[in-house]
Amino acid sequence: DSFLESENEKLVSMFESLKEVKDDDVNLALQRFSEILGLDYKILSVKFEEPFISKPTLSAYQRSNNTIIINPRCKDSKDLVFFCLAHELRHVWQNENYGDEVFRNYNSHLSIDSEKYNEQNVEIDANAFALAAMDSLYKCWDIRIKIKRNGADVRKDVLQTDGVSKRYEELMEQYFS
Repeated sequence: DSFLESENEKLVSMFESLKEVKDDDVNLALQRFSEILGLDYKILSVKFEEPFISKPTLSAYQRSNNTIIINPRCKDSKDLVFFCLAHELRHVWQNENYGDEVFRNYNSHLSIDSEKYNEQNVEIDANAFALAAMDSLYKCWDIRIKIKRNGADVRKDVLQTDGVSKRYEELMEQYFS
C-alpha cells in the first residue's frame, strides 16, 4: 500500500508547471474540452473525492451519472487535472458515439497489468486525445505518465504504447489543426 501511495505521489509531483487548480479552472477546461469533442458539458459533473477506486488511479468516468471523478491527490497540479479531464471526456465521447460496444472487452486496471491496460484501444484513444489537447491548448508536451504497479517497474511512457503516437497525430489533425 505505501509503495503504491509513494508512486502516486511521485506521479503527481511530475506535473509542476501549473499549480493549484481552482473550481473555475476545472469548469473552464471542462467546457473547452467538451466543446472540442461536441459534448454537452452542462450534463457532466466533476468531483474530487475519496475513497478512490485504487490509490494509483488518477481519474474515472461514471457513465451511470455522467460524473468524472478525479483523485483529490491530483488537485495540486492543473496539468494533471486537465490531462485527467481530457482523458475522461474522451471516454464520454467514446460512450456517446459507440455505446457499450466500445467497452465490451474492456478490462479494468485492477484486472490486468498497467502495460496491457494502456494498450486497450479505448485507453490509447483517450491518452492520445489528452496528450493532443494538452499539447495544443496548454503547450504541455512534456507530460509523461509513468506507472509502477504490483511491484513491477513498468515505467511505460504513454506515448510509447503501441498506437498512441499514431493516434495522437490523427487527433491533432482532426481537432487541433
